[in-house]
Amino acid sequence: EQVFLEGLETYFDRYGYANATFRDLLDCWSGAGAMELDRWAASWLRSTGMDTLDVSGVPPQVMISRTSTQPGTANRTHAVSVGAADSAGRTTEVAAVRIGDVPEPLTVPAETVLVIPDLYDATWAKIRFGPDCWSKVAAVLPLVSAEPPSVVMYNAVRDAVRDAALAPAAALDLLCAALPSSQSDVILSSLGAFAAEQLAGAYCPVADRHERLAGVYQLAWQAM
Repeated sequence: EQVFLEGLETYFDRYGYANATFRDLLDCWSGAGAMELDRWAASWLRSTGMDTLDVSGVPPQVMISRTSTQPGTANRTHAVSVGAADSAGRTTEVAAVRIGDVPEPLTVPAETVLVIPDLYDATWAKIRFGPDCWSKVAAVLPLVSAEPPSVVMYNAVRDAVRDAALAPAAALDLLCAALPSSQSDVILSSLGAFAAEQLAGAYCPVADRHERLAGVYQLAWQAM
């Protein structure tokens, strides 16, 4: 953080009210002590699209892998903490790993119901949870009290709907079952709006909107 801020301070002092290039910004960060910025910038700032982190295998032996949505773009390495959720909604950190071109093998507790590739929502990637993942998410999400893993799962639901990988009706059922137990005002307001405006709105046939909105109103009543 200190290197980041010192580099920005130099950049603004040197180029304030003038023109500058991306190279100038990288040079200011390098001058403040940042290392290997060219490789990082090529992977993260000069390439497009989001990677996907996914799970394969069956507990206790699983693999975490990265795939790119834009073939041919620079490869990225994701530094994440992998977590495991059990049938009671308890989440534990299994390992801190770096996910690149080669899938990462991990041993998780045998009682794991859901493996969470990015437990603390630390990287910029789409998150998936392996085969039959949405039934597993639906089983544990209402029971998870820790906010970061909940945010990861809720964001994955939204991503999957937008990618046509999860039916909007199924996503709405999942949210209506999970959100009443949430203790986060941010999660409730954000996902409640997504449910009302998208899952029961833009992503819903007109004839079905009344029924789906009724489910959202029931969800809001339960949360209150």
